[in-house]
Amino acid sequence: MKINMFSARISYLSNFIFLFYLYFCHYFTYTPIDLKKKILLAAPFVISGIITLFSNFHFVISDYDPISCNYVPGANIYISYVLNLVYAYLATRVLLKSYHKRIMILVTKCQIKVLISAVWLFAIWCIVYEEIGKISYEMDSFVEISPHFIIGNLFFVSLIAFAIIKKDLFEFENVFLNWFTIFLWSLLFVGLFVFAGSPGIIILCTIAYLALMLTFLGM
Repeated sequence: MKINMFSARISYLSNFIFLFYLYFCHYFTYTPIDLKKKILLAAPFVISGIITLFSNFHFVISDYDPISCNYVPGANIYISYVLNLVYAYLATRVLLKSYHKRIMILVTKCQIKVLISAVWLFAIWCIVYEEIGKISYEMDSFVEISPHFIIGNLFFVSLIAFAIIKKDLFEFENVFLNWFTIFLWSLLFVGLFVFAGSPGIIILCTIAYLALMLTFLGM
């Protein structure tokens, strides 16, 4: 029970991904961001994170029912939705400002398109993940959704990697790096296939893997 409660609380820290992604977008587009602005942007996540980690109120946090050891949705889910969407929007705005500059080269514009797609896909993925958990609790049934969330994480990180390495990785002399990258991603998805608990997860893994490879090879 204590392990489940700890997992439910600590998993909230994954939302900081959106904050760090916003920082990354500033540096990627050479948009100035000082320490004061960084602290102000971090404040909402820090405050909500502290409340989630240390609050004992079920209506505040997402927790587990002590009797059934089942998932109990709390108000922090909706706070998380709002923060994630707001910060995805802020990151998109930074990227679009850079995209519309006349001096921006075509390669960088392609990178920006991938980055914008990545953050919105991940934001939607996070919401779907939590909503499936809520439905599972309300219907008093267990739905294994952790592997799905891992697939979303892999896809999100991989798209960012695409955007960063696209300019240099696809030169003729770096063919080895192309295949080495494909090998590493293949290894990760093979691990998901091995530990998949249902045919649905296997199908989802297959679709995600194919989409990932088509994106990689097509860029």
